Amino acid sequence: MAVKSPRPVYSIDTKIIRLSGDPLQRKILGFGDEIILDYTNDDLRQQKLLVLMLKLNSLGFAFSYDYKSYSSPSDYMKQLLCSGELTTSFKEISWKNQEFWLLTTYEYEKNITKT
Repeated sequence: MAVKSPRPVYSIDTKIIRLSGDPLQRKILGFGDEIILDYTNDDLRQQKLLVLMLKLNSLGFAFSYDYKSYSSPSDYMKQLLCSGELTTSFKEISWKNQEFWLLTTYEYEKNITKT
């Protein structure tokens, strides 16, 4: 039996988050194929993007890696992890083809220094 890949956040740009995977699962979670970031204020749009990406992560979405993309969803999540805005793990998904995909988990580890 073939294992289905997790629900991926396929791509992000300045105004749209694109989702992929089972349409029924997305509908149950309240999402369609795209989430429009319809804000004229860049600060509000960036804040909404941050909130949505953190929510998608908490719902178990994986974040697509595409080396050809200027800013792939997994790159965005790595930035959040490094900046401390993401304080949990996240999953990155990359594909060789539809039948062959890799899932990588990036873990958050708080650096505790003892004095």
